[in-house]
Amino acid sequence: MEHPHFVVAFDIGRESYRAWPSGAFGLLFLAIGVIWWSIAWRVRNAQGIRRGRICTAFAACWVIAAFGSSYRAHWALRRDLLRGHYEIAEGRVEDFASGKKGESFRVGDHRYSYSENDVTSASTP
Repeated sequence: MEHPHFVVAFDIGRESYRAWPSGAFGLLFLAIGVIWWSIAWRVRNAQGIRRGRICTAFAACWVIAAFGSSYRAHWALRRDLLRGHYEIAEGRVEDFASGKKGESFRVGDHRYSYSENDVTSASTP
């Protein structure tokens, strides 16, 4: 149970995999490539078939890379939690700084920094 004056900023044990939109975008282009390829195949358009294959291959690589890298990072955080490789930082937020490159702060001896431009498995909405 949380103390009423404290807020849990992030708990990997309570978080689901949230970085899936980065790979899901590629699924749209994968579908477009497959449709393009199949239409070009039916009308026997060699140039369309080639472009459909290129689009499909690029989109497949995008999906595999995006899902693979982000899910691997998420699973590494979960694995560390299960193995007990984590630290709990409790206390007041001090030395808070906000700027164009992101935000940083300190809680006890732990220093944190992040940016909205960073996509990680520890991102929260």
